[in-house]
Amino acid sequence: MADVLVVDASLALAWVLEEPLPDWARDLQETAERMGVDIRVPTAFWLEVGNILVRQRHLTHDQMLEGLVRLESLGFADVELDRPMRLRSLALAAQHRLTTYDAVYLALAVDSGAQLATLDADLGRAASAHGLRYGDDRPRAARDANPAYGERAPDPLSLAAIGAYITRFRGDNSPEQPIG
Repeated sequence: MADVLVVDASLALAWVLEEPLPDWARDLQETAERMGVDIRVPTAFWLEVGNILVRQRHLTHDQMLEGLVRLESLGFADVELDRPMRLRSLALAAQHRLTTYDAVYLALAVDSGAQLATLDADLGRAASAHGLRYGDDRPRAARDANPAYGERAPDPLSLAAIGAYITRFRGDNSPEQPIG
């Protein structure tokens, strides 16, 4: 395991919300909970996590607080965003076509000489380009890609649901005989 890790909001939220995780992420979570790990996050991390819990996940105030307390118990070290890190974030965002919010995590990893643990595909590719990716080098989007159209067998339940919807939609207005 790396001496210092930067963890982004995608991974931290997956831990808090108990989402399915790749093996490396589950192992990291267990290690962080049992033994502690030197994990660093930018100060904006807490606002990003809180925002997602409230606005995207629509959790209650108590659920949000419980999630934040669980993350705080892991002992993340907050790192202030100074001017050099903000400027590096902008340059990395442009270089890798990242949001500036995501680029802050990469800038922190670069400045700290740390690896970056993320479930975000774009941020993971950027960290890999700098040799700083922690865990599986294949971003989640590449591992979990859906098969191409036509390669998957049709789902009969979905087809049945569509048929029922069309029948209900037509109601009594469907013609008895084809129009011709």
